[in-house]
Formats: sequence, C-alpha cells, structure tokens
Amino acid sequence: MADNAQDKKAKKDLQAALKQLGIDGNFMALIDAAIRGDWSPQQFTVRLTRTEAFRNKFPGLIQDGNLNADLVGGRDVGITTSSLGTAIRAYEAAWKGYTEIAKNYGYGPVPRQKLAILIKSGVSPDEFGTRLAAIATVKKNPEVFDAFKAQAKLAGVNMQPKDLFRFAAKTADKKFYDIYEAAQIQTQVGLDANAAKRAAKGVGLPGQATPNFEQTIAAVRANLQQVGPELAAQGITPAKLVKIMANPGSYVKEMEALAQVIATREGLGRPVAGMYAQKGSAGGLALYEGEGQAAYG
Repeated sequence: MADNAQDKKAKKDLQAALKQLGIDGNFMALIDAAIRGDWSPQQFTVRLTRTEAFRNKFPGLIQDGNLNADLVGGRDVGITTSSLGTAIRAYEAAWKGYTEIAKNYGYGPVPRQKLAILIKSGVSPDEFGTRLAAIATVKKNPEVFDAFKAQAKLAGVNMQPKDLFRFAAKTADKKFYDIYEAAQIQTQVGLDANAAKRAAKGVGLPGQATPNFEQTIAAVRANLQQVGPELAAQGITPAKLVKIMANPGSYVKEMEALAQVIATREGLGRPVAGMYAQKGSAGGLALYEGEGQAAYG
C-alpha cells in the first residue's frame, strides 16, 4: 500500500515538473515507465526529449541529440531539467518574437515547423523582418515576382509563391538577397535577366543584403531618366551605372564623368533629380541627395 502511495506521489511530482516546464499533453506512459524503472530526474528529462510528442511540440529545440546551441548559449550543454527549462523558455520567446514580426507583414502566428527552420538556419528576428519585407515587395508586384523567378532559375532554384517563405528563412542558401537584388535591378533599371544578374554581382557582398540598396536603385533610375543619353555618350551603360552608384569609391573616373554631365545639364538650367556627384569636404567626390527627390519603387 505504501508503495502505491509513493508511486502516486512520484507521478504527481513528474506531472508537476512537466507543467513547470510548460509541457502539456499526455505523457502518462513515459511517467509510468519512469516509476517502474526508477529513473533519475535527468534520465526522465532525456527520455522526454526523445518522445515524438515532445519533438512535435518543440521542433528544432533538439538538434543532433542535444539542446539547440542557440537556445542555451553554447554547444554541448547537457540535457538536464534546468537546461531544458532554459531552452524551452528561449524557444517560446523566439516564437513570440518571430510571430510579432510576421504579423507586421500580414502573416499569422509562425508555425512551429517554420520556427524550426529559422532556428536551425540561424536567422535572427531582425534578419527575418528584412526578408519578409523583401518577400512583401516580390509578392505584391507580379512583374517583380516574374523577375525573381527568372533570377532564381538562373541561380538553379525553382521558385513558386509557396516557396518564398522557406527560401527566405534559410541562411544556408546564400542566394536569397542576390536573387532579390538582381530581380529589382531587372525591373527597376530595365535590364534583361542575364545583364541584371551580372550587374547584381557588382553590388554589395554575395549572400548579404546591400545597405541602402533601394536608394541606390532610385538614384540610378533618376540619373538615367535625366541624363541617360549623356551617360551613354560617356560609355556609362545602365548596368555600369548600377555598379558605380553602389560603389562610388571604386569608380572615381566614372563619378567625375557623371559629375561633369550633371554640371553641364545644370548649367543649361535643367536640374537633375536623384543623387548628385559633388565635391566632398575632403576634396574628393561625395554623393548628395537632391532636394525633393522623387521616390521610385
């Protein structure tokens, strides 16, 4: 009789431990096995993480048989009741953070399986927001999405609307920003797919979002609209102008030519919209935004 009372108390203690960890569901079979096998708290915790029910509730929390390093602040952290509690709290906090960002772009709560992709890929919440903003741009503009698909195809990726989230959530695939920026160049600057891909390679670093990319493309469009023929006469093609505006310090000669074209046009009383190439404080060329610059996008 005493044994039955002791077993009942042990079961209640294990149920209370699960509740404290934030784990609901029917784990009575596991609890019964723990009582019969006289498992230690650590044995119970380890076997808990191996159950299908636990893996379904917290996909991505366990990686290669251990707690996800990003959730517990380091690798090779053993599975204990304490460390598992830390991992679960971090997991839930991450889910809430990603979900709040997703809601800003019209998504519902992030599904746990998609959260697992984000965690496994090491996509930070800020990076997630940047990528969702890119996805929103692609999805709301059929022309951009067609260009995105064309660029994805050139990069060896078959892209459909349903694939956008998964593709954007994987940092293991470094092609996302390269494809996105090439698609923007293709549609905004008017290059064909192959030319846009080549131009994109001269912008920023491979696999990373280029800082101020939208402003760069707006400046390219503004200058092409206002002084396109003059630039062509100087040998500055639209594709080359993209590279120049993205990396002005690497194209001093071309920036001087652009400055001369702008100065000539201004001398004729026709101001140029967009970014101007002017003399900076150190005597070199610098970029300045024109007042009342039109927004392109």
